[in-house]
Amino acid sequence: VVKSAVPEGMAKIRIEGGATRTVLRSTEVVITAAVEQPKSCALAETVAAQLVFEWVARDITAGVAFPLEAARTANPLNLRMRRETLIAGHTYMFSSTVSRVGAANNTASVSVTVEASPLVARLRGGSYWEVGTTKPLVLDASASYDPDDEDDPFTYEWKCFDAAGLACTTNVGAPLELGSRVRSRIAPNTLLAEVYDITVTVIKLGRNATASQTISVMTGDPPEIGRAHV
Repeated sequence: VVKSAVPEGMAKIRIEGGATRTVLRSTEVVITAAVEQPKSCALAETVAAQLVFEWVARDITAGVAFPLEAARTANPLNLRMRRETLIAGHTYMFSSTVSRVGAANNTASVSVTVEASPLVARLRGGSYWEVGTTKPLVLDASASYDPDDEDDPFTYEWKCFDAAGLACTTNVGAPLELGSRVRSRIAPNTLLAEVYDITVTVIKLGRNATASQTISVMTGDPPEIGRAHV
């Protein structure tokens, strides 16, 4: 924590949690200042009655002042920023100053670096699914989400491997094409009766996450197992 020199009789201020901090964009950020009063009780009471607190913030990455109107709380020592208020990849400097009429002020600062939250990849239908060869197979990654709620769209990369670990083929030996959309539909009678491992990688703004699903394709039209979450 960066502090200015403190004259005798002046309250000392510090930022709790240290001089630097790294946070995720999807989390609420709370910054708290703490004040240490002079040791003399009489002087402490006089100083406390005259103290004035001020917060300022700057987006160091963008080189501009950061507005704090929405972050102020009933307690002048606290700042509270809602999730997704700060920009991922940016570093901010928050400074709290305590001052008293006729006396020098005292400032403490904290540097906050914001990181993008990890994506969450999910496949509907659970981790295991049994389906007959005569039924269509719909792979569905629509339950995947971005904790940061960024507006940019997802990109989807689907992969399928057979029991031997080879890329999936159709029942006529052609490569299985799964496309790049949130859902991938495999027509009836496309796959041989076998166990397949399906993975989807969701990608957005340089982040990615992967989910997997095992699908057992059975001959004919047996009851489906593992689709309760669709």
